[in-house]
Amino acid sequence: MIIDHTKLQFCSARSVPKSGLSSVLVFALLFYPVTNLSAKDGAEKSRWAVNSNSQLEKKKAAEKTLLVDTEAELASNAAAPDPIASNPTAPDPTAPDPAAVQANLEPSSPELNSPEESDESDSLEASQPNQRNDTLVGYDVTEGAAPLDIPAVNVSPIVAVSPELRESLERQFQEIQTLKETENAFSERLGESYLAYGRSLTQAGRTDEARSMLVNALHIAKINNGVTSIEQRPILRELFEMNLALGNTEEMTEQFSRIVWLEKKNPDDQDTYSFDIVVRLGNHYLDLYLNNRVISELSLSHLSNSIKYLGYAVNRYGDRPLSEVLLPYGELALAHYETSRIQHEVDRSFYRDTRQRTFNDLDKRQVKHSRRNSFSRSEGFLKDYLRKAKSERDLVNTIQALLGLGDLNLLTGRFMAANKYFDLAWTGAQNLPLTHPIVESFTSPVKLPAFNFSVVRKPPIQSRETELVALSINIDDDGRVRRVASEALIDTDKWTTTKARRLVKRYKFRPIIENAKLVPSKDYRYEVRVVSRKAKAVASKDSPKQ
Repeated sequence: MIIDHTKLQFCSARSVPKSGLSSVLVFALLFYPVTNLSAKDGAEKSRWAVNSNSQLEKKKAAEKTLLVDTEAELASNAAAPDPIASNPTAPDPTAPDPAAVQANLEPSSPELNSPEESDESDSLEASQPNQRNDTLVGYDVTEGAAPLDIPAVNVSPIVAVSPELRESLERQFQEIQTLKETENAFSERLGESYLAYGRSLTQAGRTDEARSMLVNALHIAKINNGVTSIEQRPILRELFEMNLALGNTEEMTEQFSRIVWLEKKNPDDQDTYSFDIVVRLGNHYLDLYLNNRVISELSLSHLSNSIKYLGYAVNRYGDRPLSEVLLPYGELALAHYETSRIQHEVDRSFYRDTRQRTFNDLDKRQVKHSRRNSFSRSEGFLKDYLRKAKSERDLVNTIQALLGLGDLNLLTGRFMAANKYFDLAWTGAQNLPLTHPIVESFTSPVKLPAFNFSVVRKPPIQSRETELVALSINIDDDGRVRRVASEALIDTDKWTTTKARRLVKRYKFRPIIENAKLVPSKDYRYEVRVVSRKAKAVASKDSPKQ
């Protein structure tokens, strides 16, 4: 009988108890992670060793290079005479400046180290007192582009028309009638006659007839030159000027949009034709808010539109030099500063579940723009203005930008930063003639905010009767009104004087700047415009009763 030992071995192997197998598996599972981790640690250590060796070799090579440079430097120093050895009294150029060491030891101001503080690269370096007049000596003393002056368009009909204007109106009317009979209805000469006649009617104050003639000229220009022809811009400008004088905001906005659309359709004709239009449109929206500061959604809409159109002017014409166009950086800073003072109405309705809130309900919550955000946006535009003026080495615009930054920091309570900017502005103004308007503005306080640079802003037209009250006030070096005389300098009733005193206490001024320092003013005469008591009584009488 033959015995199969292989089978017996196999059978004996199968007869191993389960407890032995489980112990083997547990042993493997317990010690496998340790061995794996040790392998990983070994790999990491080997990589660390390789990196350390490579870094050590680089360090040795750098030390060798430094040693070679030092030996060459020593050889050159040995060949050249030592200035300190030849002159023991000469200062050591390698020694630190005592003033700089003292400045580093002094504790830094929290205001200047705050996120709102201006960057050193965006401002001019302050010079020493004995070199103060030479800080901006290389800058070009030019006036640059003049601020835009909004032309006065007569919108009320003139009863007594001048003989020249009457003759021009009669002649142009007869010319239009003749062209209608002799030429085509869409003749180019007829369109030019319509345009000239519309301008004359605008001068006479006959705005309805002028609008009709200008619309006819615009229609003929579209027929002859195409819907996207750039020749429509002069006619649209006349309509814009008329609606600006009439205060038709929607129509003038539509005409400007039409001009922008035409310029986009004609990319080869990229000029500054519409620059003054968009700047005046943005300032029109800004004036709508400044003339009636009512906290409402409409006021916020006016400021938003102002930022929209003024920002478009900066984005499109920002590459133009300041000697050609004066970009509205100041107006943008003013609009952002005023935006921080507006808040929405508060919706105080309650809900059983927070999921019932919709986006419209969330929009009704109180939204007040933070002072930090407003400051950063206003400061950003003024810094852009400063960079552009510095790059073009334009002294006048550089000083304007520095004064704007100083005013903004003064309004927001950052007095140390404001003093720095006023110091730099004073330094640059020493290179201007004494009769320059900027130099003359240093001799008297200036009411803030005064960020108007690109447009000559005219006083608002008052819808109610107002009075000018002359007061004697004291202005501190931080721009605040500290004391107001109890009586006005002119004869006014007590009610008007009290209202003027309360109003002037809210104002803030840029103090007198003398030798780069802000100087307080005493007994300064300032006139405040307030609504008269008679107009107040009439307004309350005409108001509807509840």
